[in-house]
Amino acid sequence: MNAEFIYRPISGHYPEKHFGNITPNCLWVKFVDKDEQVWAGSFEQSWVDQGTFIINLTKKGKAFIVAGGKTFLIDINTREQLNKTEISDAKTAIVNEQEETIYFSSGFDLCYMDIKGNDFVLFDNYCLGV
Repeated sequence: MNAEFIYRPISGHYPEKHFGNITPNCLWVKFVDKDEQVWAGSFEQSWVDQGTFIINLTKKGKAFIVAGGKTFLIDINTREQLNKTEISDAKTAIVNEQEETIYFSSGFDLCYMDIKGNDFVLFDNYCLGV
């Protein structure tokens, strides 16, 4: 299973799923699921100019996608977004070895998300002394 950024695909070339609002300024990701089926997703970017990257959670069949700061935890096999909270200012992220927790910066906060898409604040700007 894999996820990677691609240039806008030709319409109809892959099955498509849209996450967030459909805009001309979205990022496209090509996914390959456990059955080697390929599909593409478009991701709305945040209004701020923040991080843009993908963390593949291969063991779990998921991908953590940051599109211009906006975060998405995607189940590659079901093609569903798991996180329900909109986070629009992520800059960096790391994942633990078991691929069950993603730690990321969000504005002045240090946060984490579990594999089910629930997000929590680990340290807020008051704890960091900002």
